Amino acid sequence: MQYLATVNFAQTVDHMRSEPMRGFVAITPAVYAQAAKTEGHVASAFPVDERTDLSFFERDWGRWGPFTVPHYYVGGRGIDSVFEASALSVWRDIKALHSFVYAGLHLRAIRRKAAWFSPMTFPGYAMWWCTEWPTWSEGARRLEHLVDNSDSPFSFTFRRLFDPTGNSIKLSAIAEH
Repeated sequence: MQYLATVNFAQTVDHMRSEPMRGFVAITPAVYAQAAKTEGHVASAFPVDERTDLSFFERDWGRWGPFTVPHYYVGGRGIDSVFEASALSVWRDIKALHSFVYAGLHLRAIRRKAAWFSPMTFPGYAMWWCTEWPTWSEGARRLEHLVDNSDSPFSFTFRRLFDPTGNSIKLSAIAEH
C-alpha cells in the first residue's frame, strides 16, 4: 500500500525557547493532537526519548532516522541555537492531509506564521508517495528537490499534485470524492 508522506520546514524568527516563539511552542501539542484525530492520519514523527533538554538534532527519532534539515537551513544544532521548525508525517491520501492543513488550529497557526517564521524563498513543505517508512533525511532531499526542479511526482506541493502512479491531478478532483 502507498501512503502520502509530508515534511514541513521553516526558519524561525528566534530559537524555540525565546519569547517570540512562545505562542508557537504553546500551540504545537494541540496541533499534533488535531492531526492525530484527523481521519486518514497514519503517524507523525516524534522522538522516542524524553530528552527535552536536547534539540531535535540530538534526539533519537527511532524509525524516522536522525533529524535532518535541508541544506538551506541557517542556524545551529544545539537547544538554544536552533532556528527551525519541522514536522514529518504519513497520511492515507491527499484529501486527508488537506483536511488537516486547512482547518482548525493548524489553519490558525498558518495565519500567524509571519510572527514565528522568517520569510521563505524556498519550499516550506513537500509531499511524496511512499511504500517504505519515510525518514527525516528523505524529507530534506524532497524539499531540496523542489528548489531545483519544482513540483514533480518525486516531490510536490498543493500547487501541483500527483497521484501514486505519477499522474498529475487537480485538488478540485480530490475534494469532490
